[in-house]
This record gives sequence, C-alpha cells and structure tokens, in this order.
Amino acid sequence: MTFSPVSYICSNDMSKEVSIYDIETIKKKALCSDTRRARILLHDGHEDKVQEMVIAICKDSYVPPHRQTNLEKTYYIQEGQLEILFFDENEIIKKILLGDDNKICRFNASVWHTVVAKTDLCVYSEVIAGPYKEGRTEFALWAPARKKHKEGLKFIENYLTRYHILESRNQAIMN
Repeated sequence: MTFSPVSYICSNDMSKEVSIYDIETIKKKALCSDTRRARILLHDGHEDKVQEMVIAICKDSYVPPHRQTNLEKTYYIQEGQLEILFFDENEIIKKILLGDDNKICRFNASVWHTVVAKTDLCVYSEVIAGPYKEGRTEFALWAPARKKHKEGLKFIENYLTRYHILESRNQAIMN
C-alpha cells in the first residue's frame, strides 16, 4: 500500500484486501491528521467507474455539508457510529444513524449532506460512481469552509441543537 498524509492506496491488480492491520493504521493516521480523518482508496485512480474507500473519522472531524449532483452514494459502517445529516439551506431535514442496528445507507448525493462520528473513532466505507471529476463536489456556501475546523464543529452543533428542538416539538404535537 502507498501512503500519503491522509490516504493510502490499496494496490493489487487481482484483488484488494483491507486487513485489520490496515484499519488500525488508518485509525492511527486519523488521530494524528489535521482533518481528523484518513482513508484507504480501493479504486486505482480518478478515472475508475467506481470510487470506493474505507474512511476512519474522529468525533472532532468537520466535513462541510456538500453534494454531488445526479449521483448515488452508499455508506457501510464497519466500526463505531456515524450520523449522516441531510440539509436544506435552513436546517437539517433528516438524520440517519449507522452503527448497531443500521449498517448501510444508500442515498441521493444531490441533497446537501455531511457525516459526524458519534463515537470517538468511526470506520466506514464510501462508494460513489466515478470517474472522479474536479468540481463535481459542491460545498455549501452557507456553512464554514473545510479549513475552518472549529467554526465548522460549532456550526454542526448548532444545527443539531435546532434539529432536536424541532424534533421534540413535532413529537409533542403528535402526542
């Protein structure tokens, strides 16, 4: 496997295996990374028809809300718990928790979305159609940029607080 600061490529022409050692390695890399995440790329390059990766993400990592028009994306949880948040420009419209009960989520990646590790460290797989094209991922202008880590974490926390308040109000109305 070839290493870079945040990701490494699984290289073998016939098959690609990810061992427990590989998972432990990306977990350690995520803990030391500025972004608080690391990944193994299972595809050979940007031109592949399927882009597949195994990602380790820490609880204090910020992934800005983003979308990829006209694509489907699938997440498979492997370790820990991962919350997928779906947004419109004003609020969280849905959240899905992957972990103990739910293991796989396939969704329309045209909807604004982000991920939040709910455990100290989470490992999941992501699959999306390729080829990868520069600019295909649109980041929300209404959210902090990727490099504004602390502001991003606060932004997500505020959105989650508003979501829980609305969720509680809706449950009270239903009862």
